[in-house]
Amino acid sequence: MLTTSSSTLCTHDQCASYLPGHLMHFIHADLVAREPALRPAIVSRVEGRELLLSHPITGATAHVWHHEVLDDVLVDGHEVLLHEGRHAVAVRGQLINVRLTGTLGPLEVGEVENRPTAYVIDIARGRGLDVREG
Repeated sequence: MLTTSSSTLCTHDQCASYLPGHLMHFIHADLVAREPALRPAIVSRVEGRELLLSHPITGATAHVWHHEVLDDVLVDGHEVLLHEGRHAVAVRGQLINVRLTGTLGPLEVGEVENRPTAYVIDIARGRGLDVREG
């Protein structure tokens, strides 16, 4: 089992938390979009609410946790973009608020994805949606 020290589990159907690993707030999504710090990662393992991400070159790993099962958008081997500073994962047009344990290491020159991005919030899912991929 992966370990992300996820002590905050949602015990109700309508989670209202914006803490790391829960719902994506529009201000959070805006901060991710404004800061060009999305870096590539590979999903090494998906176990329910937990993911193991690996750096595609160095192999360094980081664990992430989300309050919902993420197998609707992620499977082993998927390429994602990770924003470590803002605890968010961008995958397949969605921006997901995650709780991050560990780091993929120092940023390499040219590694950061620097692209204009804008997100709207899907209130029903608590995730950001990339308006460029709509």
